[in-house]
Amino acid sequence: ADRAPTIIGSAQIAGHVTEAAAALTGLVAGTPVVSGLHDVDACAIGTGCSEPGQLSMTAGTFSINQVISAAPAMDARWACRNFVTPGRWMNMSISPASATNLDWFVSELCAAEIAQAEQVGRSPYAFVNDEIAAVIDEPTKVYFLPFIYGSPYGDQASAGFFGLRGWHTRGHMLRAVFEGVAFNHKWHIDALRSAFDVTEVRVTGGGARSEIWSQIFADAFGLPVVITEAQEAGALGAAICAGLGAGVFASLETAISRTVRAVRTYSPDPARGARLAEAYQLYTDLAQALQPIWARLE
Repeated sequence: ADRAPTIIGSAQIAGHVTEAAAALTGLVAGTPVVSGLHDVDACAIGTGCSEPGQLSMTAGTFSINQVISAAPAMDARWACRNFVTPGRWMNMSISPASATNLDWFVSELCAAEIAQAEQVGRSPYAFVNDEIAAVIDEPTKVYFLPFIYGSPYGDQASAGFFGLRGWHTRGHMLRAVFEGVAFNHKWHIDALRSAFDVTEVRVTGGGARSEIWSQIFADAFGLPVVITEAQEAGALGAAICAGLGAGVFASLETAISRTVRAVRTYSPDPARGARLAEAYQLYTDLAQALQPIWARLE
């Protein structure tokens, strides 16, 4: 224990850049070094979350869903930890089942589109939104369990499409991927909402870059979805934390008001929300029904 460093807060100065470190890094000697924070907490701050009721969601490698509270609450479905601000807690429910499912789909099934995108200097994901937009309101029932890399249902769960018919297109499958990922986030968010009031969802990660996906999130959750300006919200949150420690900002709220800017807000569409609520029930029924089968697929 005597070899462990002293525990300090996230926004406290741990030391200063030494002459030796300055020579190696190019940083100015004497620059304050602030303790720092968990990357997903930094993402929450970088999207403007600082008060109870604000839910931060990262749609990237993991499905990260976390809400600030004024008091700790324990549950097997989430982890509860100290937040940067004293007297605030961060409650996080996660699984490795989010936008990486789209990465897998595009990488394995869309080689021609990737090559074409490289030729014209376009994102290989741009065509995805076009294909989904063409079928977004069709009364089709294709489902995707987004468990390529893991799930909240245990390690044995695996991914799969359900309801596919001969008339379905790749656009229908892509829409199912978008909706399946949204449903997995909803599973976590609903768990958090059973204990905490949630007023809005602030989204970062690859999923936030798609307007169609952002609207699906809003419709599925029945909550406003806010997208902020920063492309790398975690880096912004870390910089805000450093600024707090160095005395640049007087408070987290002041720092956020000066650095975080909302650029788009998506309001839930009642009609689409009703359809997605019905689809979500079938999605969860599928996941429950497959639990005794998944072990046999190992």
